[in-house]
Amino acid sequence: MGSDWHGTVAERIFGLNQKSRSALLKSELIKSIMKKRVITVTPDTSIKDTAMLMTNKKIGCVPILSDGALVGLVTTTNVLHYLGLIA
Repeated sequence: MGSDWHGTVAERIFGLNQKSRSALLKSELIKSIMKKRVITVTPDTSIKDTAMLMTNKKIGCVPILSDGALVGLVTTTNVLHYLGLIA
């Protein structure tokens, strides 16, 4: 990845009905549906701050960048595991 980070795709597109989703997946390039203004955190961001950011912005995944390079992803599932709310 590195400094070539361009955007993310929200899972909300999968909430479309089957016909719309099939048409979209067959005909569109990923760049046409990705979010270009990506919310990111650094490895030094606290878990609490990241969880609050995800909650407030209603996002399920946050890329972790260090010096412009992608070094990881934090998902809602990761946070729930950490809190011991899911196995």
